[in-house]
Amino acid sequence: WYNAEYMGISAFQKDLVNSSMHVRSLALRMLSSIRIPAIHPVVMVAIKKCSTDMTTVVRKTAAISLAQAHAVSGGEESQETIVALIHQFFGDRSTEVVGAAALSYMEICPNQVQLIHKHYRRMCRSLVDCDEWGQVVLLHILLRYARTQFTDPNAERVKPKVEVVEEDGDVTTPETSDNESSDEEDFGGALKLDTDHRLLIQCVKPLLL
Repeated sequence: WYNAEYMGISAFQKDLVNSSMHVRSLALRMLSSIRIPAIHPVVMVAIKKCSTDMTTVVRKTAAISLAQAHAVSGGEESQETIVALIHQFFGDRSTEVVGAAALSYMEICPNQVQLIHKHYRRMCRSLVDCDEWGQVVLLHILLRYARTQFTDPNAERVKPKVEVVEEDGDVTTPETSDNESSDEEDFGGALKLDTDHRLLIQCVKPLLL
């Protein structure tokens, strides 16, 4: 039985250099789904190789395969290698690959916020172009990021300064009562919104239309 398994693994490895991108993609998908922890190093080498493939389909499969390989190995793989690959996929020029990398990120290291810092703005702008599943995962990551990395814009509002020009030409600022001051804080103040926080809101709006 094991001989048949290892023969299949050898065949998949050969298919990784096939001229057809679909064959390469399918070979990596099958290789990463084999539940034999002993071949995990072989799977990681295959993922690294496919992470630099010229076609989007193969790179997307490589990004998804990270989560599959992590599940099979039980988290025993080198964390540095996994993090480096996710970081690479987040910087990919294809939004499909970014969406697939987001899925692996959520499965493997959802609390490593430092991976998002460099790619945050591009991930925001990728929301509109991602497929539906990629949008769901990316949106979840970006919302978590916004809650933990940006200050609450409602915590401090900037009160609009009202000036009155008197008949003699003097400019004065009228005093307000406690009730009026409270109303201004609730309704009249301007939100102090970080530019990157505002970018996320602007990129999410088209998804709601």
